[in-house]
Amino acid sequence: LACEGFATAGVEFHLQVAALDMYGNPYLAGGLLFSVEATGVEEIVGSCRSLKGEAQAGVLFAEHEYQCALKVLTSGSFQVLLEHEGASVGMHTPLVVAVRPAAVSAEHTSLSGGGLVYATAGQKAHFQVQLKDEFGNFIGTAPSLAFEPPVTYTLNLDDTEATVTYEALFLGSLRISVGYNAQILATLVVQVYPQSPPEMIQAVLSPTLGSIEIHFDRATNRGNMGLSTDCSLVFTEATVGLLGTRPTCMFVESDEEVQPGGSRTMVVDLGVNAEVFPEGALHPTSLELKPQSVADAQELSYNASGK
Repeated sequence: LACEGFATAGVEFHLQVAALDMYGNPYLAGGLLFSVEATGVEEIVGSCRSLKGEAQAGVLFAEHEYQCALKVLTSGSFQVLLEHEGASVGMHTPLVVAVRPAAVSAEHTSLSGGGLVYATAGQKAHFQVQLKDEFGNFIGTAPSLAFEPPVTYTLNLDDTEATVTYEALFLGSLRISVGYNAQILATLVVQVYPQSPPEMIQAVLSPTLGSIEIHFDRATNRGNMGLSTDCSLVFTEATVGLLGTRPTCMFVESDEEVQPGGSRTMVVDLGVNAEVFPEGALHPTSLELKPQSVADAQELSYNASGK
């Protein structure tokens, strides 16, 4: 008993059978009926037939030679049993045959994960790809990926799926194409949304009552103030009116910076006749940010607003 080596799911492959007597001599009487079966897989079994009188590669088959056809739909390794009159025959049975998946099928390949629906700018998004053939067999190789605009990404492959992690440093639409070799399997458009806005987490009035130090939860774009110290660029008109005559506002570096080029600390030097009162006072002061002014350092967030 011999086979053609590796088989492919859904493609008929053949087993060559040489009928021998108990002494190893060719059984030339002919007319034998063989059957084959594969254990533990979905299969289609074809009948065995005599090769008597047929030729292959210039070689004429003899009366004791037969061929059995078998089509298997499940990839993996399985056993093939050859039987004659209900009994297993052949010195090398059961024979182990390895079946490879068929070609990648776009229809049966599956994609899943939130990273195929939306992403948040500056944060990691994830999705999974399971390459499959038309019979649902997993193909344990990595898909090809294309992102437009380009993003940084990693791909981790296990036995059944590839996990893709990417990070978009922009806002708007991201086109993701998943393929295999030269075949495009799927193209999706993902919306990249801004991060949540920076928040004022603390405002501390100095012991001299001459300035306020304001801390945000992360580095900001400095309110796009540049070299200006005009408080009206970041605070509402009502808040600026409480800061006194000619107050100044400036973002400064601190030891807690988390984003190069940004700042999470702003110092407000109060002007003359400021009306700012700390927490615990009868009427504590609320500082209200001007809409559309302060975002994160990379400007990948919504703009901060409120008190």
